[in-house]
Amino acid sequence: MIFDVPDPNFDRRIRTSFARQGLNEAIGATLGRVSAGNVEIRVPFSAGVSQQHGFFHGGVMGAIGDSACGYAAMTLTQAGAEVLTIEYKVNFLSPGQGEQLIARGRVTKPGRTVTVCAGDVFAVIGDQQKLVATMLVTIMTVGGQREASPTPQTTPVREIIGHERLVSPRWCARVVDYALSSAPPPPGGGRCPRPHPRQPVQSGWPSRSPRFRPRSLCSPAPASGGATVSGTASPSWP
Repeated sequence: MIFDVPDPNFDRRIRTSFARQGLNEAIGATLGRVSAGNVEIRVPFSAGVSQQHGFFHGGVMGAIGDSACGYAAMTLTQAGAEVLTIEYKVNFLSPGQGEQLIARGRVTKPGRTVTVCAGDVFAVIGDQQKLVATMLVTIMTVGGQREASPTPQTTPVREIIGHERLVSPRWCARVVDYALSSAPPPPGGGRCPRPHPRQPVQSGWPSRSPRFRPRSLCSPAPASGGATVSGTASPSWP
């Protein structure tokens, strides 16, 4: 499989990261072949990596398989990016009996944020390699420089200037005109031509600005100059 490699210096970056892992030093793991989308890790057998029956411990097999897949995904990331394992599933096929383990991780589905990898772990005796575990690993890329997503275009809200009427049907244009002018109320007391589904306002104005008046405030104005809001008297408009 051919991959796009954003960082041509991925080999040095991966070997530097591998050397910082304390677990690798504890179990004696070494980094083998590194290529785009493929990484190999080796662990020699010792008492420190064995289980009660004298085989390689399953935790060691899973750990080097996970690391091999993680670094395989890291070969395809931007410079400065790191990787973390989201989850993995491992199947142990045979006891890990041999002189050393070899874990080979490979990328099966690369992605900008999430990469899917497959890993195989082999037990080596002489020239013979036996598959003892296989796994599926999901890797997440963190950090690094990525292409910015395009910013969605938004339509700015039009500001009411002078006697311009608001376009939205939620507002009563006749009331807005009256609020922006010093003219007397329009004929009919400023009643809106069609009802508004909003519940009537009990008291006061719902907006601090006199420019915006909801349609629910449209009601006949009394002769004294005050405006009636759903049966409740309110101060006259400025």
